Amino acid sequence: MKQSFQTTTFGLLLSINLLSNCHLFQQKPDPEPTPDTTMVTEPKEEKWEEVVSIIKPEPSYKLIAKTEKVEFFIEPKFGMVEPFQDKLAFVKYQEKKKVREGYIDLAGNLVLVTNFDYPNYSFYYGLAKVVKDNKTGFIGKNGKVEIPLQFQDAGDFTDILTWVKANGKYGFINLEGKIVIEPVYDLVESFTEGLACVSQKGKFGYINERGEKIIQFQFQEASSFREGLASVKQNGKYFFINKYGKRAIKSNFDFANSFYEGLARVRIDEKYGYINKRGEWIVKPSLEPMYHDAFHFKEGRAVFSKRDKYGYLDRSGKVVIEAKFDFADSFYDDLAVVAVGKKVGYINRYGEYVVKPQFDNGENFSEGYAAVKKGDLYGFIRKEDIAREVIVK
Repeated sequence: MKQSFQTTTFGLLLSINLLSNCHLFQQKPDPEPTPDTTMVTEPKEEKWEEVVSIIKPEPSYKLIAKTEKVEFFIEPKFGMVEPFQDKLAFVKYQEKKKVREGYIDLAGNLVLVTNFDYPNYSFYYGLAKVVKDNKTGFIGKNGKVEIPLQFQDAGDFTDILTWVKANGKYGFINLEGKIVIEPVYDLVESFTEGLACVSQKGKFGYINERGEKIIQFQFQEASSFREGLASVKQNGKYFFINKYGKRAIKSNFDFANSFYEGLARVRIDEKYGYINKRGEWIVKPSLEPMYHDAFHFKEGRAVFSKRDKYGYLDRSGKVVIEAKFDFADSFYDDLAVVAVGKKVGYINRYGEYVVKPQFDNGENFSEGYAAVKKGDLYGFIRKEDIAREVIVK
């Protein structure tokens, strides 16, 4: 829930989540893999050069004009908001001394009124998670309960299956609410690319959407599959496996994130860098801690920090936007939210302001809209009202 800039967006940047929740990549399923129990070997000791150059590429477009003052498309009157998803956004606000909550459409009209114990969640596949009396279920866009409130907890339907918690264990249900994988696991992650990372008795492995064990329970830690590979930990070291459970990259690391856009952030000797799927260094671990807080790559850019300031790398490892912001988030829909001092604005891929810092908080763009805060209240701005660009031939 988006309530404050410091407690939401900053917190997201500084946290490292090994078990990442992933959106489903629609791929043709692989043949049933056989487990592999290959143990790790110690990595070779190497030294790396620091990436220091700042390269500003020739932009493919330029701004017609910076947006000095942005007009709200949906006026700020909400104390609590969620991003637009499936053309609806959850909001909570006060009207005539009465607190109202529900979902607004893209025109800002309240089209669905709700009354549950906790703030509602976004719609996926036409269903949104809700909680009442400590029980979790799902409603449809008509506001009616489609999956009864019967679970201890549940995930979002970012896939056609989502996890649920019952009697202290985790399993999976389908869009009709039917349990298709019994809740017998200690921990689970959402299905991505046809497999889900699950845990039993302190060991992690992978199952398919029929609940069949595909990769043996053998890892200390494991992450969801992204782009055909997953980061796992064994004997205190991290490495990457494929969907057959076999090691895909020879090297071991002190830590390893998932692959995004063909690159993965990894750590050796307290220094971070990026590798490709062949295990080659694209950004070698830096002698300076400038990559310690780097995000994964998204839309060709990755956030990095240097001396408490934030900037961006491109996929070659070059610094394309200097570390000059007090906060910077990943790019969504070609725009990124940044902060200078206590004000928030938006930049394009080359570090140019599309919206100069002027809001008290701001969220990423989703479905062409971004929630921004003025004083204590949130409203929404539209990308089409601010992204004034012209193609340079």
